Parts: sequence; C-alpha cells; structure tokens
Amino acid sequence: MAQERSGCAHGSRQEVDEGGVDREAVSSPAAEGPSADILAGEPHLGRRPVFVTIYVAEHCETCHYAHEVANLIRTHYPQVTLRVVDIEHTDEVIPEAVFAIPTYLLNGKVWSLGNPSTEKVMETLNQLVR
Repeated sequence: MAQERSGCAHGSRQEVDEGGVDREAVSSPAAEGPSADILAGEPHLGRRPVFVTIYVAEHCETCHYAHEVANLIRTHYPQVTLRVVDIEHTDEVIPEAVFAIPTYLLNGKVWSLGNPSTEKVMETLNQLVR
C-alpha cells in the first residue's frame, strides 16, 4: 500500500447521489506533503475539522486501492470526516476538479489525482489532526 498508483480518466461530466456515497467520514501535488494553500491560515493545526472526499468508480481498477486508503484513514484518523463517492451511483454534482478517478479532495481542494502513498496520507493527516 506504499506506492502511488495512477487513476482512470472519466470522459463525461455527470451529476451524481447520496445513495452512492459512503458516509463513514475524508489536491494534485504528488510532492512532499500538503500544499501551502491547504495548510494556509491554520494557526492551530488540529483544531479545524478535516474533510477528505475520495471519488471512485466501480469500473476503475485502481479504485480498489482507494478503498484501502479509506480504511486506513478510518482506522488511524477517526476524527477526519471521510466520504467515498462512487461517481456512477450518486446524484451529487461532481466538482470540476474531479476529471480522473480516483481523485482525493482535502478540505475541498485537490489533494491527489490517483492514489497517494500511505506515507503521504499519514504525513499530511498527521500535520492536520495531531
């Protein structure tokens, strides 16, 4: 689970529903840690709620790994609000930034296009919640 994996592009923009959303609560720099704009204005890290949304699709092979990442977040960061949204089974409007899957949003901003490494997930979330 430590390597980064690329995602699948999806062609058409579509609206997607609450029925396709995993409610068990959670950018594209693949660089080292969260971007400055994600952490900007965070004088008291750990006090602001952290939201991660992972956009996936059934047909996407690498999205299976995204569910493993979601389980890692649920297990190690219960204070993070995590949502896994299957773009094919929801009526929720998909953000413009989501043009490939899996896509990870952190506090509403693109955090990763494709699956981030375990190290990136833990490093980023440790900075935000601990």
